[in-house]
Amino acid sequence: MAYQLSDQTLSDLKILKLPKHVAIIMDGNGRYAERLNKPRSFGHKAGALNLTNVCRIMDAMGISYLTVYAFSTENWQRPLSEVTQLFALVSQFFDQYIDEICELGVRLRFIGEIGELPLSLQKTVKRATELTHDNNKLQLIIALNYGARQEIAKAACKFALDCELQPDLLKLKAKDLEAKFASYLWTCDLPDPDLVIRTAGELRLSNFLLWQLAYAELYSTDCLWPEFGEKEILSAIVAYNQRTRKFGGLAKS
Repeated sequence: MAYQLSDQTLSDLKILKLPKHVAIIMDGNGRYAERLNKPRSFGHKAGALNLTNVCRIMDAMGISYLTVYAFSTENWQRPLSEVTQLFALVSQFFDQYIDEICELGVRLRFIGEIGELPLSLQKTVKRATELTHDNNKLQLIIALNYGARQEIAKAACKFALDCELQPDLLKLKAKDLEAKFASYLWTCDLPDPDLVIRTAGELRLSNFLLWQLAYAELYSTDCLWPEFGEKEILSAIVAYNQRTRKFGGLAKS
């Protein structure tokens, strides 16, 4: 079922410029659970459930792309029991909500070292990608077993190999060289994020989309991810509209 935005939000959106691509570092599941005297797994389940809600809100607002940071390459350092629970939760999430995702017209895409995930989860990712491939509304990009430094390093290796075969690549002008290198990234066919949101009050990027966020507007909220909703999304978009995006140039007079 499509999400119904509040009258106030609908009114505000009429005068706001929407970011085309929003990226979110979903943080605060553990603190949410701790506040309620629940195990961390409770917070992760609440966070997964809220992702469906946020997708519905973003789609209703008219956002075209949403990228979320679900599991980083550094998250393997967490206790094995928690990592196992997280992977099981991802599989359960898609098993439970794939029909709703398809009904909303959301297309699912994944970036990261998917081939290093448990085989059962790889199959889940493949199935979710295939089932939603032809959907044409919000694109939800899930960063799973993702690390930006790893992404850039792998892209550099592939680029270096191609340069051996095509030495003229190194003669490209700076702007063309940059575009060529970007074509080796996992996000090569996606626009760069305009706005990146981090929940739970943290102020770091945590190895997330380091190349792609070069000119993104950064926004942090104290709201914990399981409680992040329409009001908080609108506040982020309002803040985005208060920024002057110069991309290294001068502000337009």
